[in-house]
Amino acid sequence: MILYTDPRAPHYNQKLALFTAADLDPTTAISLSPLDPLPDKVLQYLRIQRLNSKEIDVDRVDATIPITARNELEVLNALIDVIKGLLAEFSITADVLSEQIEQGVYPQGGNAWAAAHVSIGEQSVLDMTLARARGLLLYIPIKRHQD
Repeated sequence: MILYTDPRAPHYNQKLALFTAADLDPTTAISLSPLDPLPDKVLQYLRIQRLNSKEIDVDRVDATIPITARNELEVLNALIDVIKGLLAEFSITADVLSEQIEQGVYPQGGNAWAAAHVSIGEQSVLDMTLARARGLLLYIPIKRHQD
């Protein structure tokens, strides 16, 4: 996953300092895997990227930032939208590819067979990432208005 923050973003210089303190770059590539479909570094990066003027501390020079419900909700919803978009870009779903492999549509060991397996693996990791992000949403405290 490639994460990018535009230099024209609000509070870019403060965010850049936080990225640096967290050993991240404004453009960062972080691998997703079946063992770690949503690495902490992805969330850390996005939390910094999505800080607003009320949350950013111009005097803070370390990598610790307070996690607010607003920030976490924005981060997770944006991540969910991106992952859903990535999954939608696959021309053939993992389920269909699995069926086609079982039916022998792709000759075993051939390029198309290998590509189908790679696609299934990529979609599987994205599905795990999506499930993890959705699961984290359940832990965000939501202010309830009393009538």
